Amino acid sequence: MFTEVRYQVIKELLQEQSIVKMQEIVQLTGSSESTIRRDLSALEEEGVLIRVHGGAKRGYKLQAEPAMDIKSGLNMDDKHLIAKRAAAFVEEEDVIFLDAGSTTFEMIPFLQGKKVTVVTNGVPHASLLADLNISTILLGGKIKLETKAIIGSTCLR
Repeated sequence: MFTEVRYQVIKELLQEQSIVKMQEIVQLTGSSESTIRRDLSALEEEGVLIRVHGGAKRGYKLQAEPAMDIKSGLNMDDKHLIAKRAAAFVEEEDVIFLDAGSTTFEMIPFLQGKKVTVVTNGVPHASLLADLNISTILLGGKIKLETKAIIGSTCLR
């Protein structure tokens, strides 16, 4: 069975059930355990699954995540308070990482005027940081369309 077909079988199993056993994949694909182990490792690196003893469970890419524009409008008061409090911990000359979340996005205006460098995997984050003249490093990799986050092994490296 071709690699891509095995990957699809594994993904479909994980959509149906949150945890899948290695033996089940071996039987369905007719592949060896070592081949399936390699497949699970590759899919784990992509964020599709998380390897567990004897199999795998759903990873973040298979779990439904609301789009960034939807998440941005939720719990605004709480996000604002969290963002303001978090920004208070940032000191001059700090280098910080802001993940591509909607709460971390709210933190950016509170950084304006501070002499800091921000590393981010969020495309909207990088854009706002640049608009506010905040030194920014945008990580490279694949863009997750729903959240406009840069993800994958290239980004992690």
